[in-house]
Amino acid sequence: MQDVWRCQFDWDESVPQNMHIAWLEQFETIDQIFFNHKLLVEECCNVQFHRFCDASSSGYDVCIYIRSGKDRNTVRLLCAKSRVASLKSTTIPRFELCALLLTRLYREVN
Repeated sequence: MQDVWRCQFDWDESVPQNMHIAWLEQFETIDQIFFNHKLLVEECCNVQFHRFCDASSSGYDVCIYIRSGKDRNTVRLLCAKSRVASLKSTTIPRFELCALLLTRLYREVN
């Protein structure tokens, strides 16, 4: 996404062939992603939320996992959000402050 922004295309312009091919290659792997819709194990007696966030010069993201179990623990991805970083020069600590998104996401889930 940042590469497209750097090129400053108009809204009706096509992206270059190399960007188009790179995007198509990423979409081909989307069929390999699987999410189990059952979050909790049967008769669980221990449920925990585990929250993570990360930032880099290309963006930042947050995710929340739910851990449940009785005899054996299971961990599932509950939700996640990500943002592409602005093209303006920003420090990594400033991006890490953007992890406040994690707090907002946790409030929505909890």
